[in-house]
Amino acid sequence: MAYFSYKKLVLFFSCVVSFAFLAQSDQPNIPYRAVNLGNWLVTEGWIEPSLFAEIPNNDLLDGNQIQLMSTKFQKYVCAESGGGTIVVANRTSASAWENFRVRSGTRLTADYSGSSWDDSDPSVFKMSIVRTLQGEYQITNGYGPDKAPQDHWNSYITDADFNFLSSHGINAVRIPVGWWIAKDPNPPKPFVGGSLQALDNAFTWAHKYGMKVIVDLHTVQGSQNGNEHSGTRDGFQEWGDSYMPDTVAIIDFLAARFEFTNFP
Repeated sequence: MAYFSYKKLVLFFSCVVSFAFLAQSDQPNIPYRAVNLGNWLVTEGWIEPSLFAEIPNNDLLDGNQIQLMSTKFQKYVCAESGGGTIVVANRTSASAWENFRVRSGTRLTADYSGSSWDDSDPSVFKMSIVRTLQGEYQITNGYGPDKAPQDHWNSYITDADFNFLSSHGINAVRIPVGWWIAKDPNPPKPFVGGSLQALDNAFTWAHKYGMKVIVDLHTVQGSQNGNEHSGTRDGFQEWGDSYMPDTVAIIDFLAARFEFTNFP
């Protein structure tokens, strides 16, 4: 039966929520049997890696970390002292400083006058990919605004899914969303518009089948943990006090939009 594909089974694992809003119903205090609608409005590549299959050079997306080893010296390239000084190729083992971030304005050059692919050529390096990210930033920037995942939002979760869940005793859904949803329909690049309409649809379907909706602000501006599900660009956590007003504003936006008086 199609509903029991790997994608659908993932829906039956629910997590603890950081920020949540519940769509009202006539039975507000009944126990919740909820599922997590992950990978819908915030991409998590581990759930459906095939989403990234058609991106050119998809093994080198934003945030991927690489190591470079000189084939002549069998030593790793490193930014001395962690950066701000010279670049060397003298490390016998690779650690954090030997992992390079996909950053503009930074490049590594070799001024060797020869030209060959021999291992003895000091301008030849072996590149190893040591970390990949498959999140919302990577998929939207990888495909660009014309091919980014609007079709995924319209087809991954549908009215039929809510009907199916409700008919099997599920009375609530948790929907992770990203901070850019408050900027719809024109969020900052590379994010693309459309997720807010999908969330509106979810509330309509939930109301239709007597279900509640838990809206989880799953990714905040600046990335709260550096993981791909936080919408990070490069795997680093930059969220802090300076982002708190923006985060509160997004929560206020969601609360105002989906309060009971506005619910269909």
